[in-house]
Amino acid sequence: MERANSNRSRDEGLAQSASVYDRADHDLWRFAVYDGIHSGWEFANICGAAALNAIASLVPGRDKRILDVGCGSGDPCIYLSAELGCNSCGVDINPNQIARALGKRDALGSDVARMVSFWCGALGDFPQSDFHAACCLDTLTLVDDTASLLSATRARLGLGSPFLVADLFAGRNYDRETEKFVWSQDGMISLVRPQRFADTLDASRFACEEWADNTKRAENAFVQILSRLDEYVRRAPAQRDDALVDEWFRATRFYIDAFHEHRLEYRWCVSRAR
Repeated sequence: MERANSNRSRDEGLAQSASVYDRADHDLWRFAVYDGIHSGWEFANICGAAALNAIASLVPGRDKRILDVGCGSGDPCIYLSAELGCNSCGVDINPNQIARALGKRDALGSDVARMVSFWCGALGDFPQSDFHAACCLDTLTLVDDTASLLSATRARLGLGSPFLVADLFAGRNYDRETEKFVWSQDGMISLVRPQRFADTLDASRFACEEWADNTKRAENAFVQILSRLDEYVRRAPAQRDDALVDEWFRATRFYIDAFHEHRLEYRWCVSRAR
């Protein structure tokens, strides 16, 4: 089966995903995800530091400028600058997320803060270009027009610059139940098979260089989250009936099963602007 959520509107998708990530400062996110699988970094994606290290390693020399497409609350950019010495710029359409990102940047020491910038709006309206690399982490499934976002990314990269995408894709056993769940839970409106995404990359003037299947990594991440949820409830028994905790348990178990049963895949793709 192959069908993106074409019957869902852009505004519905944005509202649904925003409802998830606007709660990303809840202490449950901190305990289960940030401390649980990302060593304290506020990464609201599966891949975390591993993907950021990978994209930075593809850009030689100093003073490299890296664009984070769909930057969320900003920790990937801060990691790139504070830990890897890159100049980073994050773009996101969600004003609440950008506000959080700016607050984090302003709390940094001045040397690092000068290396980090954020911009709120559609990437097609973003005025900067000539970045040395770009990344897009767990974001493309939330965009209704993937081709336009990829073309806008390509327009902001120099020839030969690397672009790393890490995201969920439809697996060989993808079905309507899975499609319905990822829409209702996380607002995923453009979850497609890897080959369809590769074709869209090619049409957007990117040359695929490497695919990596990280589905097992994703499954293990959710297993860790599930363990942390159990611990969260043991530490705070009063939260056992909390609707948000119940939602997290339900979603986490669903994703573990979906990865294990090959209904969903988690892949990294490295391509270069051509």
